Amino acid sequence: MAEIKRANDAQYLTLKAMGGCAVEMFYVRSGNSSIELPMKDIVPYIQSRFN
Repeated sequence: MAEIKRANDAQYLTLKAMGGCAVEMFYVRSGNSSIELPMKDIVPYIQSRFN
């Protein structure tokens, strides 16, 4: 099993939404899965995790 190390800064996922527009999403690990973090929670999460 590979060991995945923690990132040193926030990583964003950019996807194409319907209509071809690029949409940025922010996910966090929760146990053995990933959950999308709501927009209102992203800044506090980054401040607590990376600062």
